[in-house]
Amino acid sequence: MTPATIPASEFRQNFGKYLSLVDVQDFQITKNGKVVGLWTNPHRDKLSLVESLAGSVHAEIDLERDREERRGRL
Repeated sequence: MTPATIPASEFRQNFGKYLSLVDVQDFQITKNGKVVGLWTNPHRDKLSLVESLAGSVHAEIDLERDREERRGRL
């Protein structure tokens, strides 16, 4: 899950809102367009997230076909 990006002023003004949302979403905090922090829940079970994504990876990898694709031959 990609963290949502929010400005520091928005984060500061609506801290309570983001406090309840951090259970399900990570947030990148920005100041003047630059990321200055990451708001995340350290207790969220990230292992279960990884396990849920495990089936999305293809079982077989054809390295030769991969090389050909990168070289633009396919």
